Amino acid sequence: MSKITTVFFDLGGVLLELRPDKTVNHLAECSGLDRETVENSFPLEDYYQFERGIMDESRFFKLWQEAMGGIALPLTDFYTAWDNLIGHELATSTILTKIKPYHQVWLLSNTNAHHIRYQTPKYSFFNQVDGKIYSYLEGYRKPEPEIFNLAMERAGATPEESLFIDDMQVNVDQARKMGITTIHFTSPEELEIELKLLGLAGLV
Repeated sequence: MSKITTVFFDLGGVLLELRPDKTVNHLAECSGLDRETVENSFPLEDYYQFERGIMDESRFFKLWQEAMGGIALPLTDFYTAWDNLIGHELATSTILTKIKPYHQVWLLSNTNAHHIRYQTPKYSFFNQVDGKIYSYLEGYRKPEPEIFNLAMERAGATPEESLFIDDMQVNVDQARKMGITTIHFTSPEELEIELKLLGLAGLV
C-alpha cells in the first residue's frame, strides 16, 4: 500500500495546455517585431521576479517593452497574447478527480496574478483541490527549496508522504533531492500508469 497521502500537481504543462507559440505569434503580429526578437529578448529574470510577486503587472509590462527596444504596444494586446499562453484543460484533471477521494490534492505552481485572476476560473478542477501554492503569493518559485517546504508545511505532509508531479525536469530533480516522490510528467496516459505503479488509490 502506498505511503503517499498528498499529491502536488503543477499547473501549466500538467493540468493545463501551454501554447507559447500563440503568445509569441500574437506579440510579433501586434508589435511588428520578428518572432526571434520576441523570443530571444524576453526579460526572463524580470519575469521570475514577476512570478515571485516582487513586481506588479504594470512594472513587468514596462520592462518587457524596454527589452523589446521600447516598443509602444497597447497593454490590451499584451494581455491578449499573455492569455493565449493557456489552452485547454488536459485529461490529467480526470486523474486528479479519481484520486481526490483518497488523497490530499494540492496545486504547486510558478504563476502570476494575471493568469490566476482571469484564466483559472474557467477550469473545474480548481474547486476540487485542498489547497494552492502559487509562487507570486509566496515570494518563492520552483525549483527553490523554500516553496517545496512551504507546500508540505501547509499540507501537513512529510517528504515521504508527498508526491510531486511536474513537466519541468529541474523542478522534479529538486523535489527528489528533498526526499519527495516525483513523477516527470510527459502525458496523462503515462501519468496514470506511473500512479498505478506507486499504488495510489482510485485508479484501479
